[in-house]
Amino acid sequence: MLYRIFTILQLFLLTLQECSKLQSEYSIYASVEEIYEWNIRETFFSGENLDFSLSEKPSKYFEIRQPLTLLGSWMHKAFGEKVISLKPYINQLTGAWLNSFVFIEQDAISVDIFYSLGQPTDNDKVPQFNNYIKVEKQDPNFRCSDVDFLSQTKYIIDCTNLNKSYFVEVDTSGNVTFIENNQKYDSPSIRKILVHTFNYETGSLQLILRGQYQEGKGSFIEVFQIKNGNITTDPWLTLDSESLATLLNQQSTFNFVFLDMQIEPNGDIFILDSFNGIYVLKILQAQKWLVKEWSRLNYGQQIYAFDFNYLFSQNGQIAQLVLVYEDRIQYFQNNQPKSILKLPGDVKQQNIQIEISQKYIVLKYQEKIYIYDQKQLLYTFIENVVDIMIINPYEPDLIGINFVSTHRFLINDGILRLYQQDSKTDQQYLTQIIAKSKSGNICTVDIKIQIVYKNDTQLYETGHNALPQALTIPSDPINVDLLAIGPDISYQPLDDQSSQKIYIDIQEMWKLNIKIQQEHIIFTDIYEINSESFYLLQQQDSKDAYIYQCQHNQLKNVQAECTELKKVSFKSILTKSTFHWWFEIKKIFFVIQESENQIHLYSFDKETAQFVEQEKLTLDEKILSFNVLYSKMFVVIQNKIQIYDQFIPFKLAYTISDIISPKNVFGNRLIDIIFIQTPTQVIIGNAALLSNSGTFTIIKQINTIVDAQIKIAIGKDYFYIIQKSAKEFIIDEYNYKHLQVIYKTKSLPLYNYKIQDTIVADSCEESGWLFVRCQDEKQTVILIYEPGVLSHQSLKKVIKLGNIVNATVEVDGGLQMFLHYSQQVYSVLQDSLLQVKSNLHSDNYVNKMVTGVKASNEQFSKNIQQQIFFLDTHSQPIFENSQNQTFKVKKDSKSAQLNIDKTLYTGQITQIQIDCKSCFQAKLLPPIMNISDGQNLYFNIIDGLLYDVSYAVFLTSKQLIFTNKDGQFNKVVNLNLSILEQGDGLFISEDKKFLIVSILAQVPSIVIIDCGTNLECTIISKISVPNANRISGLQLFNNNHLFILNSNPQDYTQFESSIQAYYINADNTLTLSRSITAQLLNLNSLRIASFQVVKHNSFYSVFFTDQNFGLRINHFKLLDLSYIQNIEFLDLINFQHDKFYVHQDTEFLSIRLVSSETSGTLQIFNLLIQTNNAAQYIFSIPLEIGNVPDLILDKIKLKFILTPFGTWTSVNKIAVSLNYILIPYRQGQEAIIVMYELSNSNSSTTITSNYALYENYQGILSTQIVLIIELEQNNTYFFTNLKYDEARGIHTLMKYQYQSKIIISFDDLTLVEEQPIQITVSNYYGKSSGVVNLVYFNDNDDDNDENSDLSWVWILVGVLGGIIILLVTFCLILYFWNRRNKKSLVLLT
Repeated sequence: MLYRIFTILQLFLLTLQECSKLQSEYSIYASVEEIYEWNIRETFFSGENLDFSLSEKPSKYFEIRQPLTLLGSWMHKAFGEKVISLKPYINQLTGAWLNSFVFIEQDAISVDIFYSLGQPTDNDKVPQFNNYIKVEKQDPNFRCSDVDFLSQTKYIIDCTNLNKSYFVEVDTSGNVTFIENNQKYDSPSIRKILVHTFNYETGSLQLILRGQYQEGKGSFIEVFQIKNGNITTDPWLTLDSESLATLLNQQSTFNFVFLDMQIEPNGDIFILDSFNGIYVLKILQAQKWLVKEWSRLNYGQQIYAFDFNYLFSQNGQIAQLVLVYEDRIQYFQNNQPKSILKLPGDVKQQNIQIEISQKYIVLKYQEKIYIYDQKQLLYTFIENVVDIMIINPYEPDLIGINFVSTHRFLINDGILRLYQQDSKTDQQYLTQIIAKSKSGNICTVDIKIQIVYKNDTQLYETGHNALPQALTIPSDPINVDLLAIGPDISYQPLDDQSSQKIYIDIQEMWKLNIKIQQEHIIFTDIYEINSESFYLLQQQDSKDAYIYQCQHNQLKNVQAECTELKKVSFKSILTKSTFHWWFEIKKIFFVIQESENQIHLYSFDKETAQFVEQEKLTLDEKILSFNVLYSKMFVVIQNKIQIYDQFIPFKLAYTISDIISPKNVFGNRLIDIIFIQTPTQVIIGNAALLSNSGTFTIIKQINTIVDAQIKIAIGKDYFYIIQKSAKEFIIDEYNYKHLQVIYKTKSLPLYNYKIQDTIVADSCEESGWLFVRCQDEKQTVILIYEPGVLSHQSLKKVIKLGNIVNATVEVDGGLQMFLHYSQQVYSVLQDSLLQVKSNLHSDNYVNKMVTGVKASNEQFSKNIQQQIFFLDTHSQPIFENSQNQTFKVKKDSKSAQLNIDKTLYTGQITQIQIDCKSCFQAKLLPPIMNISDGQNLYFNIIDGLLYDVSYAVFLTSKQLIFTNKDGQFNKVVNLNLSILEQGDGLFISEDKKFLIVSILAQVPSIVIIDCGTNLECTIISKISVPNANRISGLQLFNNNHLFILNSNPQDYTQFESSIQAYYINADNTLTLSRSITAQLLNLNSLRIASFQVVKHNSFYSVFFTDQNFGLRINHFKLLDLSYIQNIEFLDLINFQHDKFYVHQDTEFLSIRLVSSETSGTLQIFNLLIQTNNAAQYIFSIPLEIGNVPDLILDKIKLKFILTPFGTWTSVNKIAVSLNYILIPYRQGQEAIIVMYELSNSNSSTTITSNYALYENYQGILSTQIVLIIELEQNNTYFFTNLKYDEARGIHTLMKYQYQSKIIISFDDLTLVEEQPIQITVSNYYGKSSGVVNLVYFNDNDDDNDENSDLSWVWILVGVLGGIIILLVTFCLILYFWNRRNKKSLVLLT
């Protein structure tokens, strides 16, 4: 429901995003003979509907491939008046194209069937429709509507005349057969057929589905069976409105409006009803329909086209659906709305096509083709060369035809392709890549390119991945991997003055300390479970093997704790080719070839520690090799590859028998593609299996060196073929990101290293990195290569093994890889990660200094340094004095309370633990404790505020919820909203008399409610706000002066923000005084994230945040709400102050008044301005008290700096009450709320919270959360709904108490002796511990008595005071004595 309201709103929200460049310049050091491609949208530009070009044409170095790249064209004959239908021949088990195609056209006398017969490997070839079959029409009324394949060489055409329907069956030999069947409708406006083979447990059925719709007569789907090659005359199964209503349990008046249908390989039939959504049906073998799902995502709105597909991701299949409405395209994943895409025009009366191909959505509208991704329009293809198009559902592959030609296209994001160069260059060459939007906006990026020799070892500084201008402390590690490029680069921090103030740690590769003492190890393998743990298997020459589970919890942690799970015995010595293993739920499975014709399956149960043989496969023929990939086992025997899809027992599912002399099968357990090695080729293909059949489709064939050793290493987008013969050793890298365009990128640079006699190599399936054992003249080494990068940076590391010759290489992992060789395990990171820790010992947030890193290999080095702002958020937990602190308790006390204040530790702590001998008797009271659990609040609450001293009030989508001051439920008030309306925000009038709810709807409105002191609520009025798109902020003064913020907090770019000032009339209508808009402020665009209206003298002063600029101020008169032409602003992006810093991409979010005061002729407003990725700042903003409110710029002061929580993003919602401020932060699905406590200060003061509330929010934290601070009798409380209740599926509203200290409370000290107490404070960024001591003292024990210490102070004060009094008395006596003597002398004179 919520999404429906959003989509109605967003009809007017979709605006074209102009191009912007991701960087100003880009340096390329490419090697001779390599080919490389850059994704333009990932590397250079962002924006909608962009055309790309180069500054010079033709370019010596590059070519541009637009998002719809023409791979080729072919001319064909044309006879008819109209191309009617185009279909691909597909693999029925997978839906993959097999590269044969058919289309039909017709004129007054004939129907022409054009066909192109191709091979599955013809992925980049244009279909050649040189052959056709002409079918003479039966009569002038004979018309055909659709075509499909019965086999690769046989087709079925659906035709009709006035009173009969026909299937016309034709084959490539020219045979034509007419099959007559009854005509249901005489002139259907929609008529489509599909042919599919449905697989069942006991066999399969080939069926023809024909769907049609005729206005006034309804819809009808007929299913015909093909038996023994013959099509049945009568329908085998039918579906109409009446039978569908019965299936759906609907009334007999249910109206079925058929528009389109498609069949998935698993037999799911998707039927589009123009008004009722999508029916997902199954055809049962018992000749019945089964409703699998009825998806009504359109909510009754008319749909004009649809497509369904599965997106294959690392996390599994995602169901993708796209619907075309009259005014928009809606994209869904797993039935959840993901985005709205803008249509190029009205689709009524238009012949449109919509297709999905993995991440791309393609729209054919009029003569143009529009390429979208899942978020925006990428490109418009304007050449009028396509009448009908089809798209490969699994590859970005589009074929379009018209009367005279066929075209094949590659769909992409836009590609910059480097031509293969045959010679080096001595210096960089400058060129430009250009992006141009349809509005004429142009962006350019300078490209500097130099060609180097393949074995060049020089280091080059890239410039495009320089050190950041600012680094946050603490933060997640940042990637410095491309500061320089060259082979075998290591990075170290520079040894300079900055090293005394900050600690820079660069993590690349390190050895793990693993305490395993086994000897005589002859085989080892490693299997990563996740980034923190892995399995290790080691076999001794006795055939005994040990299985270990190892934990490695943090980056740069050299310790790895390995636990022995089991010692087992195998019947053979294991090798890489005879052993495979995998982890499944709680078991580890092992498949081992233990003889020439036997494979054994073993399992180890981690819970029971049982190791058992599960199954054994015995073949009559010799097993040449085998592999286990994505739950299938491939066994190579003489001229055959057997595929088993079940292991207990082994079940043969399919045999590939058309490959000559297969030797090995390679693959990646994450990817459903196999690589078959033969004596002369590597064959890439796809094997698809069902319960009683299977197919193998060849995609690509690559010739190899005759009689060479071969090893293939496969990553996600690239694979390596390693070949070693008597004369040659090469490692070739191939790009297979798009299966229809697989190509060699380069031969890897080997420098002076050579392969040893036998290829010893391993690769990580997730990362694709290759580890190869080689040697030079001195020693054995392991070369580590990264896939998909330029040749000059592909050799990431060289590990020197010295005189070790026979080291095996085992590796597994992703971002962090675990490498084993010679009984040593190393952690290898994909990226060189730089992490900064503070040694500043300062409260400052902003710290500026010059520092950098050193990049080096054996021959060269480069120092890379610059001035960096280090932003110290003080989030890292640090126990300031980890030495013993003493807490003294009087002996014989019955209880004690130890107060740990914030002077003992720093860091925005989210968890506290204590450990001591008597801690089981202690109560730990952290600074934030919940005092209500929210269990009686069964509501999805999106906003809230304090109503009065007794109640708080909260908003759901349809109701107000009142709670008592203790957080317990009181009552519900319904807002009486329609199904198309949604409560969006809750506000209260200035005088606290009225509640106001903003309503999200096609026409937004506000509801004003009076609840009095007894919560007897009455809706006073409901007022439409026709000038607004969405009301995200509101303030009401005098009960008739209304200020509204018109913006979308989910996406401020969707429409221009404005602040609207209204007068509420007596008849509950609105009179607009003025809108603060971009036009009024003379700006190109305006994105207002928040506003705050305050009364100043005789004015309303409107402070608001311009998201990418800073603060703006406008004014209205208090009396009549008239606008004052006095526009003021504070540019915060360029604001200069030694304690202030924001990034260039910082967004200014909420603004709130903290306090105000008067100083002479100035009224000073202390305003909190929230940022998304820097500190939060409180400014003192002075306005002159006079006839016109003037901002006094030179008296603006930065009052407070509130440090953020590390690099987490703040959410545009804050709460302020006196000196307390609550601000939420998020990272992924994690969220915290930080409580700040302001202090009294006359200078710019940095404020850091010492405690925060953390929860796994299990969602993306947004503005629709509750934040309320309540101050009562010197106690501080707050409400929020951060905690997710999985059982109820809601975020629970809870009330918390805040105090500024940790309390350790002992209620009974009878059995508690003196002892140390260890306190550990922790958060996302780490933990720190310190010790405090609990000690006892006696009344007479002055040494240990704090009161005694105090009495000595008073004695000392008394003594000093007495001396001072005596001195003063003596001085006075002396003074008066002298004065008397002077008087006497005067009298005598």
